[in-house]
Amino acid sequence: MGKLELYIPVGRERLRCGYTTGTCAAAAAAGAAALLLEGAALPAVHIDTPAGVRVEAELLEHAAGDGWAACAVRKDGGDDPDVTDGALICARVERSAQPGIAIDGGQGVGRVTRPGLDQPVGEAAINSTPRA
Repeated sequence: MGKLELYIPVGRERLRCGYTTGTCAAAAAAGAAALLLEGAALPAVHIDTPAGVRVEAELLEHAAGDGWAACAVRKDGGDDPDVTDGALICARVERSAQPGIAIDGGQGVGRVTRPGLDQPVGEAAINSTPRA
């Protein structure tokens, strides 16, 4: 993703906003879906964040096979001291005989182990906003 040129005031400083892991995952999933459904390995996608900010995400590491496609987005945490800054956030989409969309976490995504999150125990720890 390119650097987001959006700043927020914090005390006397201005901090540059970054992208959430969910935003990066949604962008990677959109790119993977385009590759699967249209056969197009797009260089980038535009998505709207829940805050209404339109962002452009560069797509990396395109891959596809029989009934699946994947790609990735490099996370930019902005000025937030985020340990995932620079991480490659990957998404894979697959065709299914079942109607609808099923979302599950892959490598590096935790599972809900106790009640309290907005997902049930046993599900991938992906909040409802990025799922939407």
